[in-house]
Amino acid sequence: MGTFQVNHPVIPIAVQGGPSRERKRQAPKGRRVDPVALAEVQVLLGAAPRRRDLLIEHLHLLQDRYGCLSTAHLAALAQEMRLAQAEVFEVASFYHHFDIVREGESAPPALTVRVCDGLACELAGAGSLLERLPALLGPSVRVIAAPCIGRCDQAPAALVGQHACSHATLKSLIAQVEGVDYDGEDYDAKVKVMSEYVKHHVKEEQNEMFVRAKKTRLDMQQLGEQIAARKQELMDDPSQLQRPQTAVPAETFA
Repeated sequence: MGTFQVNHPVIPIAVQGGPSRERKRQAPKGRRVDPVALAEVQVLLGAAPRRRDLLIEHLHLLQDRYGCLSTAHLAALAQEMRLAQAEVFEVASFYHHFDIVREGESAPPALTVRVCDGLACELAGAGSLLERLPALLGPSVRVIAAPCIGRCDQAPAALVGQHACSHATLKSLIAQVEGVDYDGEDYDAKVKVMSEYVKHHVKEEQNEMFVRAKKTRLDMQQLGEQIAARKQELMDDPSQLQRPQTAVPAETFA
């Protein structure tokens, strides 16, 4: 009886432990973490928990300590808290109180004056403050426009550092700037009080104001478009700020 042979293709088997074509990620996705920045973040946080819900708290610590948020510190904080760098950057860039400084950029001046440019403050003269303050305060003080800071009933409102100024005028803001003592206990107290105020305002918007607004008969999208259009009109023709404003009918908010 003859021998029956079947020719099968030979499939090579990879040797265990040999070189692999698969590229393995050596580090988390994102920029490489600077060891110096990581050490600074670890010292600053100390024994504080690294929970995700404390991200904003830790960002405040960095902002208060260094006067800004460098990309190196943001990357280090992301690693320390085991969060994606993109997530940390998105949160930091969402709030106007944080100053993000990218590579190659200079840190902002030690003191920043933020003038609210919300509709109420714009109607009360915020535009004039933004236009005239830089020349009066000089290059050592940064003057920028800021979104609504929650003091519409005290318009125009501004922040000198973290200290809120109600019914702000050129005179009151200059006096506040000249009276700030960066090394004094009063300055630290102002920072702490304003920080607590901002947290309360954000929580109030999320848990109360937005919920109540959604229950009304207002078309929120249409209202937002009307406010944006009115703001653009005022920016194009500032002379309208001197004209009497027509009261909004009470039934609008019924």
